[in-house]
Amino acid sequence: MSPSAADADAIDQTTPQATRSAISLLRLSGLASFLFLLLAATGAIQTPTVWPLWLTSRQVFLQDIWLALALLGAAGLAFAGSYLKLNRLELSKSVLILATITVFALCYAGHYLVLSAFDLTRDEQMVTFDAWVFRHGALAWPLPEVWRTEVTALNNLFMLQVEQPVAWVSAYLPGNALLHAAFGLLGDQALTAPLLTALSVPLLWSVARKLWPDNRAAAAIPVILFLTSGQVLLSGMTTFAMAAHLCCNLAWLRLFLADRRASDGAALALGWFATGLHQPLFHPLFVAPFLLMLLLERRWTRLASFVIGYAVIGLFWLSWPGQMLALVSGPESRLLTGGADYLTGLLAALTTNVGHLELLGANLLRFVTWQNVLLLPLLFAAWPTIRRNRLAGAMALGLVLPSVVLTAILPWQGNGFGYRYLQPALGNALLLAGYGWQRLAPLHARLRPAFAVASAATLLIILPLQMAMSHARYAPFVRAEATIATSGADYALIQMGNGVAYGNMIINRPDLSKRPIRLVAEYIRDPVRLAKRICTPGTTVALGTNAFFRPASEAFGIPPHDTANARLPALRAPYEAAGCRIVLLR
Repeated sequence: MSPSAADADAIDQTTPQATRSAISLLRLSGLASFLFLLLAATGAIQTPTVWPLWLTSRQVFLQDIWLALALLGAAGLAFAGSYLKLNRLELSKSVLILATITVFALCYAGHYLVLSAFDLTRDEQMVTFDAWVFRHGALAWPLPEVWRTEVTALNNLFMLQVEQPVAWVSAYLPGNALLHAAFGLLGDQALTAPLLTALSVPLLWSVARKLWPDNRAAAAIPVILFLTSGQVLLSGMTTFAMAAHLCCNLAWLRLFLADRRASDGAALALGWFATGLHQPLFHPLFVAPFLLMLLLERRWTRLASFVIGYAVIGLFWLSWPGQMLALVSGPESRLLTGGADYLTGLLAALTTNVGHLELLGANLLRFVTWQNVLLLPLLFAAWPTIRRNRLAGAMALGLVLPSVVLTAILPWQGNGFGYRYLQPALGNALLLAGYGWQRLAPLHARLRPAFAVASAATLLIILPLQMAMSHARYAPFVRAEATIATSGADYALIQMGNGVAYGNMIINRPDLSKRPIRLVAEYIRDPVRLAKRICTPGTTVALGTNAFFRPASEAFGIPPHDTANARLPALRAPYEAAGCRIVLLR
């Protein structure tokens, strides 16, 4: 598997036949890209509006359709730009270093300026929750006895589902949270994703140079596509594990391509950590096609070492929930329906998922519209190489496999920038685009300026649009969080079912030291008993009004529920009777 083998099917760039073939391939790639976008959009607009799929449906109409139109406009600019002249399209070492620093600075600043330093999703909140626990030297944090019977009201979504636990921690694997805990000890856990995203730049460059040591231009294409990917840059501003997955998988691929015993050992060590980042499925799905390639090449010894290694890795991480379950369970604890093991969760997902094909369309549309406009055409242009080259074929399979598997078991991604479940394999797409670029070699004189214009349009027009959309998406929840935090209350009772995704406002620190303590109003088992327990003299309870819940509904363009005010008398009665003072969130 030498780098030269990756281009064994390269075409002769000097013949008229080569030029005609490249023109035909370019036309077919453009047509295929348009049809792909059209089919994805057709499926996306039919996404069911039932809970919780309404989020995907609204994002299609509020963001992705408009971004698709912007991509078509950028494609038009690229076509016009093809008549300009650009003799070289390469990246020097100094430019690469500057790009790496810029990515870090952009993602770190964007965390605060674009996303308001806010963990919007439960996935992100669990990372911050676990990082706090790990940073304080524990694997799970003790839960005060007074709250053990009300753990559901404290919001234990995506935590180990145990009734009356003695401690609590998320149900996710710990890798990403450990990274955030480490950077938290250094001063700011928000450094984690920006740094991992920045490290991915030289890693991608190193892989590309390994594949094409004599072609710096081909190696520049994946890096430029990376630098102009809204999915990469926006995800690098969040607490999601996807920046870590992408960075680890690029490092793993570089070690794998080295094809030495020591590098394979390092790849397995890295694979152990990458598998344990947050879910045990993503990294093995990335690795599997490359092991299939070893099987086809009959590299039995190397294949056996990886298969045995990943079997051990899999057993280790599949046992993790059980180990954590022992830490959070006490003598009165009981495992709730759904269990703590991954097999139970997998079977439940297969029987409850709906709207698979529509969601696949929405996810793929979102993937394409958050990338450089030329990524998809270059991917289709790589098809002749994918058919003939096993390494390129493994990369392509690495894109298809998670799309199919996750559509079957976890089709709904919730909030995300692009299709985040494909981000662990995004490096494959970028490298395949490099193969596609090489297939179009006879047309490079026209394609170089077109690529430069398309990348500039993506960076200067589409990326700011994506940032503005993301800021607007976060804004009502950031305002709601500020309203709760500055209320001066000791407790905040939030009606999860009254507004759009306001359940995400109900996140507490592991030691419950931050005020107000947030509670899911609907999940309080015995309000009278709880009120007698918490309503000491001077205790304040905050309740949400229609005005508090309305902004998110308006942001998503859906009619507000406006039922909070009607529920207030019954909700506040037991707490006022027990002596609590009520404040209203508006």
